[in-house]
Amino acid sequence: MARPVIKPHSLIVFDSGIGGFSILRNLLDLPCPLVYFADQKYFPYGDRDPLWLESHLTSLAKSFVSSHPLGLVLACNTGTVAAITAIRQSVSYPVIGVEPVTKPISAYHHPVVWGTPKALESTRSSSLRSRYGSHIRYYAPPSLPSAIEHQDFPLIQQILAQAQIDIGQPDAIGLSCTHFPLVKSLIQQYFPASVIVEPSLAVAAQVKQLLFPQGYTPSVTPHLHYISTQSSVNLKKLAEQYL
Repeated sequence: MARPVIKPHSLIVFDSGIGGFSILRNLLDLPCPLVYFADQKYFPYGDRDPLWLESHLTSLAKSFVSSHPLGLVLACNTGTVAAITAIRQSVSYPVIGVEPVTKPISAYHHPVVWGTPKALESTRSSSLRSRYGSHIRYYAPPSLPSAIEHQDFPLIQQILAQAQIDIGQPDAIGLSCTHFPLVKSLIQQYFPASVIVEPSLAVAAQVKQLLFPQGYTPSVTPHLHYISTQSSVNLKKLAEQYL
């Protein structure tokens, strides 16, 4: 794999596709170069073998070392549960991940966590549900990340209509794939009685506290660079819709 060219001392926000935009848009005021890295050649991660993901993502994280990154935001739930431990053991720079939204919705009576099959089947997800309550249901909307990635809104609506049939109207839905918050308003239309909880603000707050514990002067114009393992030009065009 060719080593990506990344400006030194950047904060790298990484996802398999455009899902990480849901976190990136809350980091645009940081006073440091930002790199959005989308591994679109291998999208989607949700059906990939966890051992392959661990090896692949660890190799990518090591390839960033020479640019001395300020940190890496693993803005992908599937990638986080599969590889964050191995990545942290392999690099010296800070790595922040995105866990399933299980604890934040555990106080509700009929909550459902939405995610990819591999993320929800992971040991980490099982551990979280055991810890915070067996009343929490896990649900993987079929093909929803891909529909969002490819901007297929008729298919997104079909998937959400099927989700209504599958899970009814829970009192809370935890969005545990970073693609899902990109269509949060549409999800809310199909689930008007549900509180929609997603992690982007919490993750952004964690990043800011870790990297700038003394605070910072917000940047007016973000220094933002896009890298894709497929087409950086198309990635930048998609970013214009969400950032």
